[in-house]
Amino acid sequence: VGRAVQFKWPNDVMVAGRKLSGILLESTISGGRMDALVAGVGLNLNTFFDESISNEINAVSCRMLTGQWIDVHRFSTHFLEIFENVYFEWIKNKLNPVISEWEKYSLHKNRSVSVRLPEETVIGTFAGLTSGGFLRLRQKSGAIRIITAGKVVEY
Repeated sequence: VGRAVQFKWPNDVMVAGRKLSGILLESTISGGRMDALVAGVGLNLNTFFDESISNEINAVSCRMLTGQWIDVHRFSTHFLEIFENVYFEWIKNKLNPVISEWEKYSLHKNRSVSVRLPEETVIGTFAGLTSGGFLRLRQKSGAIRIITAGKVVEY
């Protein structure tokens, strides 16, 4: 495709500043231990947004980027194979290899960001991820604040 894919914390895949994909995680925790984790992945494969809608919703699809129709069955099979490999790597080595790759393609790397939290908006410089995948935000004072959940609204 020739366009750089970047990751927007915490869960979006962006191409040329437009959202191609997103991942949502839901978990159940009891006694400080995770009992279950459900991952939902949304990917714009064959949708064709006209330019005005694409601009309005800030989205793009694989079909729009490649000019080709994507075989959903082949794509899903390949995606699940890769997902399984990454999952077993995660079990073996925790998130370290994933975080290293994620940071390499981060949209926010060394940039000023604004993160909307339930009670406040926090501004700082993106300083990478923790070993658990949480955002490390360098505040004006130089202190690092760990953000476990929020929405990056400015970058």
